[in-house]
Amino acid sequence: MLGDLGKDHIFGEMALIDDKPRSASVVPITDCELAFMSKERFDRLMQTKSDLAYAFMSSVCLSIFRHIVRLNGWYLMVKKEFQ
Repeated sequence: MLGDLGKDHIFGEMALIDDKPRSASVVPITDCELAFMSKERFDRLMQTKSDLAYAFMSSVCLSIFRHIVRLNGWYLMVKKEFQ
């Protein structure tokens, strides 16, 4: 398991930016409601709403930072175990 998402969390946002296949899947463990945005709709919004574009990119940067910190913790734990 790579993460645990809760109410109002966003996932899959990197696919809107780089349009590349992802290496992980999301599987709900409880009933949930999801929303989907196509890349075309996303691109139109980003072109017309600079304040939204800024907020989205800030959110993406923070998400990437959190992933890096978590992965670094896992790396250090595994490295310590094999030394």
